[in-house]
Amino acid sequence: MTVLMQMELSNGKQMKCDSRCYNAVGPVCNCCCGGINHGNGFNSASEFWDKVSKQDPEALNELATVLEQSKVIGKEDVTKVLNFLTKGNL
Repeated sequence: MTVLMQMELSNGKQMKCDSRCYNAVGPVCNCCCGGINHGNGFNSASEFWDKVSKQDPEALNELATVLEQSKVIGKEDVTKVLNFLTKGNL
């Protein structure tokens, strides 16, 4: 199972964006992508995380918006994730 993104939330819970997400057929996503990659397949999900890792402004904005709306993770963790992705520090 290829993990494309993994993070630890402030409550200690581990979250991953892996094949359970990008190969999903059901409507519910509980991973750290907030649903952006849900059911889109490995190639699409991999391309998205590649854009995020290169700090593509559009991809980062999309991720921030989706994470805030999905409520999969709390606002504190959304900020933590975005700081990590843009500045490299948690």
